[in-house]
Amino acid sequence: MTQPIELAVFEGPSRRRVTLEADGDGLQVNTEDRGEVVKRTFSAETYEFSTSVSGEHMRALAMAALGELLKDNLNADVALKALCDRHAIPYRFVVETSGFAD
Repeated sequence: MTQPIELAVFEGPSRRRVTLEADGDGLQVNTEDRGEVVKRTFSAETYEFSTSVSGEHMRALAMAALGELLKDNLNADVALKALCDRHAIPYRFVVETSGFAD
């Protein structure tokens, strides 16, 4: 099972923790709030909410996320390779040439 990735944490009078985790074939971003604001607002110790994307929509999500991440980057192919390398994600890199230089 894939471990959740901690995206952000805020520590103060109130605490917020945001994580990304696998959810079946999809993924889920979870947010957990704790502290005085939660106690006053909800009369509870914690307040949690999440947004999930099902596996059938992962390709569209990947295209949207990578499109935004790599937009206007003239070295987008190198950036994608580096991202894959950092996370041990297999990829295929192809170099092609055509014509002859004089």
